[in-house]
Parts: sequence; structure tokens; C-alpha cells
Amino acid sequence: MLDWLSQYFVGAGMLPEGYEIAWSAELVWLFVLANTLTGIAYFSIPLALVTITKIRGDLRFNRLVLMFAAFILTCGSIFFLDTLAIWHPIYWVDVWLRVFSALLSLFTAIMLWRLIPSIVAIPSPSQLGEANLKLSEEIAARKDKEAALEAREEELRELSANLERKVAERTTELEEANRRLQREMSERQQMQNELQISNRKLEEALRQQAVRSNEMDQLNKMGDLMQSCVSVQELSQVLANFSAGYLEAQSGGIYLIEDEGGLAALETGWGALPEAERIFPPNNCWALRRGQQHPADRMQQNLRCQHVSDDSEHVCVPLIGSGETLGLLHLRKLRGQHDPAFLDGVAKRAALALVSLKAREALFNEAIHDPLTGLYNRRYLDGALEEAERRSRRSNRSVGVMMLDIDHFKSVNDRYGHDVGDEVLREFAKQLRSVLRSGDVACRYGGEEFTVLLTGASLAATRLRGEQFRQSVEKMQILQRGQQIRLTTSIGIAAFPQHGDHLEDVLRNADTALYQAKHAGRNRLVACGGGGNLIAVSEEE
Repeated sequence: MLDWLSQYFVGAGMLPEGYEIAWSAELVWLFVLANTLTGIAYFSIPLALVTITKIRGDLRFNRLVLMFAAFILTCGSIFFLDTLAIWHPIYWVDVWLRVFSALLSLFTAIMLWRLIPSIVAIPSPSQLGEANLKLSEEIAARKDKEAALEAREEELRELSANLERKVAERTTELEEANRRLQREMSERQQMQNELQISNRKLEEALRQQAVRSNEMDQLNKMGDLMQSCVSVQELSQVLANFSAGYLEAQSGGIYLIEDEGGLAALETGWGALPEAERIFPPNNCWALRRGQQHPADRMQQNLRCQHVSDDSEHVCVPLIGSGETLGLLHLRKLRGQHDPAFLDGVAKRAALALVSLKAREALFNEAIHDPLTGLYNRRYLDGALEEAERRSRRSNRSVGVMMLDIDHFKSVNDRYGHDVGDEVLREFAKQLRSVLRSGDVACRYGGEEFTVLLTGASLAATRLRGEQFRQSVEKMQILQRGQQIRLTTSIGIAAFPQHGDHLEDVLRNADTALYQAKHAGRNRLVACGGGGNLIAVSEEE
């Protein structure tokens, strides 16, 4: 490898080129100067050609120019090698460089011959002049056209400016119209919204009116039923049915304030109402304590009435009539949504009906009761005889009749006065009530006479109970003005249908037996015998 390099770059065995010129100093340096300047010139030409191709990359012959630049560059290199060969015989490098230069010149010549048609096609100066003239004419024509175009563009600009002004004016008008339209649409939308709100309010008002109308219809129906009630029990049942049905309360009750003790006692209930809640003091209920519905709002939701034994939701509405608390409407687990005012209306209607019913009952009781003794009066006895006779015929059971008279009552009035006599009558009636049973009827017949109807009692049973009562009267002690008043009674008894086809006939027979007891010495019981005969059964010992 080193031998090969030495052969090419050292030139072993060869004479330097300077020997050929006998190493004349002037000749050698002139040769060096000429070759150097020529090499520099040859190197500057490719540089200029490359610069031209870079600047004018659009030229059609750039490849030929670059090839020629490469050829000139190799030629310049040969001159530098010739100068170097004066001292160093590197002829092989010089030869190969010349071979390479020859190849480049060959390729350049080939490219040049191939480009001859293109070069020949390049216009001549006359042709270029003609082309220049035509181009000048075209340029002048184009300038005329450009001037015309500029004039047209000016007109168009003026038209455009006018159009823009008109468009701006029209746009302003449209914007103003649009603003007016938007205001109108906004006002119309606001009116529509207000109308919708008014419609919703109207619909809600109509719905509420329909609900109120339905509530009033139901309330009136309930009121009509209550006005037809003849007893507190019937009225309570009507209110209970209304509460369970229309008000949709799962359970509850109607409580009435007792006359004695003042406790709230369950009159009628429905649903699963605990036994412990059947009676309670009024103070255990917020509604009775405050005289208004409870709970009335959310703030009162956690205030549970003490009479409610569980945590279930409930509503208590007091029944207040004529300024008096009569009772309580207790509703448990309401499924329906009802306005508190409506529940108050239900309670007020029920309270008014209750007051009316109590007033009617009071008037009726006054009409059928003796005000002094509290027993039924003669007026009630007439209807009681008919009712007892009908029941007796239906059940085929007898009715015992007792006629009683306080012995020597006139002497009590004469001796002690009528006030004491009234007290004696009251005590006698009290004693008589103490021996009555369910279904028995005791009446003040008149003065000091009394009548008792014993439902289902035979003559023997009537006799036994009459005798027991006579003996209890003997044991009575009435103290008046420091003195003891002792009483006795005479009794006449009879039985239906044994002593008459009608109870009125039996009553007359019992009255006859009473007359006989008094005539026989008083303080005794006389029974009507078979066929209406009188039999003295007992007398004072």
C-alpha cells in the first residue's frame, strides 16, 4: 500500500520536471508564476459560474455550466500540479488528473452537443428586438387597459363607497327596526309570560275553587246528615264516617268532654286506636289546651300531644260551639291533603250541630223530665206505655207496673214547708233510681205519686222488687232543720198482659191497687189478682 502511494505521490525513480529546464532560476520562477496565475484564474472561473447558478437557479443551462465549472477546476488543478512537479515528480497524479479532466471535457462536449438545438432556438438579437417591440406594444396596450381598469375600479370604488354608505344607512335602519322589533318581541314575551302566570294563577284559583266547592258540597252533605241526627251517638258516627272516608284518616276518634269530671272520652272511633287513648285529661291535648287546631304549621310538627301513645302523624281539631269546648276531632295518618281551614270548618260545623243537638236534647229532656226529681214526667209516660207494649208483644215478655205514693206527704209539707217537701221528693226519686235496671222506666206521675215500668218482669218479680223498695224507703233517714224525717210508701202493682189488654188498663189496675194499699193503712204493697181482684201481699209489721 505504501509502495503504491509512493509511486503516485513521491515519484521514486523519476526526475523532477525542473531538470528539463536546466534549473534556470529565472526560467523556473517564470514558469511557476505563469502556472500559478493561470491556476488561480481557472479556480476563480468555477467560483463565478457556481455563484451565477445559485443566483439564477431558473436558467436552463445550469447543469452545463456546473459541468464546465468542474472541467475548468480540474484544468486549474493541472497547472498547480505542473508547478509542484518542478520539485517533485508526481507525474501519475498529474496524468490521472488530466484523464479526469479529459472525461469532464468529454461529458461537457456531449452535453453541449445535446444542447445545440436549445441554444439554436434562442432568439437572435433581431428576433429579440421584434419581440421587444411586440412586448412594448403589449405593455402599452396593457397599460391602456390598466388605465381603463383603474378608471373602472375608481368608478367601482365610488359605487362601492356609495353602496357601503347606503348599506350602512340601511343597516342602521335595519338595526333600529330590529331593536324596535326586539323591544316589541320582549314586551310581547313579557306580556305572554304575565299572561301565562295569570293563566296559571287562574287555573290554580279555579282548581282551588273546585276543591273548595267540592269541600263545601261534602261539608253541606255532612251538615245535612248531622241536622237529621237525633242523638250524640248518631252525630259522632256521621263525623267519624266523614273523617275516615272523605278526609282519608286511617284512624281517629271523636271525643266529647264529660259533664262530670271534665275528661275527654272517646264517643266514636275507627281504625287501630289504642285502648289507652279512650279517655284523657284535656290538658294532654295541645288543641284542647290552646283552643285551636294542632299542629297548625311546621313549627308545631314536633309538638306531639300527650294523649297520643305512638309517634304516628296526627291532627287534633277542637270542637268549640257557643264559646264552649265540647270535644275533639282526632285524625291519625291523613292520606288526603286538606287545608287546615277546611278541617276547622268541619270541626265548626260538627260543633254547631252538636250544640244544636244538645239544645234539642235539653229541650226534649226538659219536656219529658220532671224538673224537681229528674225522673220522667207524665207526658213521657204516655209514649213509654205504647213503646213498652209494642216491645212486649214482639218479644212475648211481660211488663211489670208499679204505682207508688209517699205516705202522709201532705203533713210533711204542712209541718216543714214546701222546700223540705221538695227535698223529700228528690230523695225519694234518688232512692227509686238506685233500684232501677237497664230498660226500666221511672216517672213522677203527679204530686207525690210515681210510676215504674219494669221491662220483662213478671208479677212475682214485680212484687219482689216492689217489696224490696218499700223496705228500703222505711230505712231512709232525711235530716232537715235538726230533725229526722222518716218515710213510708204505699205500692200497687200489676202486670201486662195478665191484668189488661193494654198497658193503660194495667196502669189503671195498678192505681186501683195503690188506692187499696193506702185505704188499708199505707206502708204496704197490694197486687192485682186474677180477673182484676186485689190481693194484699205485704204490709208494715
